[in-house]
Amino acid sequence: MELQDGRVSVQLDITNYQFPHVDNESWDSDWLTIRLHLQYGDRTWTHDDPALVTRHLTTFASWRHQRLTTRITFTEPNLSFEVLNHHPTGAPAALRVYLDLECRLPFFALLDHVGPASHPDEVWINFPLDEHTLRRTTSRLHEQLGHHPVRVGLPHVPPTA
Repeated sequence: MELQDGRVSVQLDITNYQFPHVDNESWDSDWLTIRLHLQYGDRTWTHDDPALVTRHLTTFASWRHQRLTTRITFTEPNLSFEVLNHHPTGAPAALRVYLDLECRLPFFALLDHVGPASHPDEVWINFPLDEHTLRRTTSRLHEQLGHHPVRVGLPHVPPTA
């Protein structure tokens, strides 16, 4: 995933399974280590973190087929995403990338978007999201999913009434 808005850019890549040799545990087999590379002007920061599970990526990959209208958070609250109705550049939507805890970049104070007093460690960046960006992003995620498929998955739990 590569996103840019002015002087701010973020790149998210899957580097490997967190536990590449564990292929029979419902959680540990499917944890993915991601590499975040953020740039703000001339400052850069790269961080590797086991922040996503293979099942999370299938949510992103389905964006072209389903409307995403809410914030997606994960088991580890280091990284989350939200789609907003518009972006100041005129793009029809904005993809808000939340960075928290271990994924909060060291120069976060330079960004305008710092969390409220109830959650001051949370930082977010809004990126313009148009059809081309969405297609490019989901295509890249599909490609990465091909290299890191769900190995075990969670057992199906029927929804509660």
